Amino acid sequence: MGLRRDSHLSGRHQDRGLGQAGPAPRHRHRRGREPGQHVSARGARIRRQDRGGFRDGGNRLPGAALSIDGEARRREGRPHGRARSVVSKSGSHTIDLEVPPLEVWKVLVAPGRRDWYYRLTPEGDFTPGGHIRWVGVRGELVEESDVAVAEPPRRLVLRSRFLFAPPFAAAAPHEVTWDLSATGGGSQIRVSWIAEDGVHSLMKSEGGAQLQGLRLAADPTARAELERLPDIGEVEVVDVTPDQLPAYQHFFDKIAFRDFPAWQSCYCMETHRTQSDEEWAVRAAEDNRRDMSDSIEHGRVTALLAFAGGEPVGWCNYGDTTHLHGVMSRFKLQPADHEGIGSVACFVIAAPYRGHGVASKLLQVAIERLRARGLRAVEAYPSRESDDSAQSNYRGPLDMYLRAGFEPYRELERHVVVRKVLA
Repeated sequence: MGLRRDSHLSGRHQDRGLGQAGPAPRHRHRRGREPGQHVSARGARIRRQDRGGFRDGGNRLPGAALSIDGEARRREGRPHGRARSVVSKSGSHTIDLEVPPLEVWKVLVAPGRRDWYYRLTPEGDFTPGGHIRWVGVRGELVEESDVAVAEPPRRLVLRSRFLFAPPFAAAAPHEVTWDLSATGGGSQIRVSWIAEDGVHSLMKSEGGAQLQGLRLAADPTARAELERLPDIGEVEVVDVTPDQLPAYQHFFDKIAFRDFPAWQSCYCMETHRTQSDEEWAVRAAEDNRRDMSDSIEHGRVTALLAFAGGEPVGWCNYGDTTHLHGVMSRFKLQPADHEGIGSVACFVIAAPYRGHGVASKLLQVAIERLRARGLRAVEAYPSRESDDSAQSNYRGPLDMYLRAGFEPYRELERHVVVRKVLA
């Protein structure tokens, strides 16, 4: 296993917005464990001082597989093509869990949709010689795997091909190995791979997020860390100006997607994307982090951060609609129809702080900012197919907009365009 987030999603955001943060220093948040990483057989090993080892090697990160709205990227190819001469690379990530290997194994091979693995559903048996089809939420085939080794509860080896983007579908099959070992009352999980450069880069970027997702699925301690807080105190909303760049990076590096690591590579770049679907599919977390950071430094992003107790806990990306290229492209909007119109593109609220009105407060401030800019109306794009999860509501739930005075403007296949007059 090893793939990624939705083309209009949390992108490589929200597209299956996944992957580890870029090269800047990382921060801890609420006892979260970071997976270890090791790339190439002779790569240098660096041991972090916070919980868990971190091993790092060099190579750029990849882009997301699914978009935030749950649509797979274009795909082609079969999992096993004709033999060819290729140069492969290897790498690995590790993480420590507070549950025994058997409990982790059950999660790895369980039937049904895997929310921790990009919401994919495996079709097939995890037995030696078995063939697995990984199907997305809309029935699309995203990945195929052949089971080479299945030794419960210690080892699972899959030979796989990602089909969600042509560059990955055209690559030779890669090998992914899950090793589970007991460590006292818990376990250490190691995912390693042998793959061509593109898939290697993807696994290097997103393998750590996969382990974090696996931890959430298998370890009650991980889920307890993200329980909703009964009280969050006063919430302060600030504009994302260049001096707030460290807070933005800290939020998306360590806080934003702790409950859904598959979107970790997002950095909210999807709102501003100008790339083709094929180019977008192979972007890395570090690409999104770098480009969004540059845009914030140069004042090209209009966004808000919500703070509680001195920590960034919420985010809203908004602005003049014609300046939000990802929104224009995603919803096929015409510039002539959107002069003087603003858009609220997305929200990210840290899991423990949901249900306290943080998104509503961000929305009100965004409306005030757009009115002050002289825009005549603001629109938003809530999903018509929401399952009430934070992920399906990342564009904001419809009822929140209706409470704020928005009205339905037009209907799309999967979204409702709602508008509020500002003039």
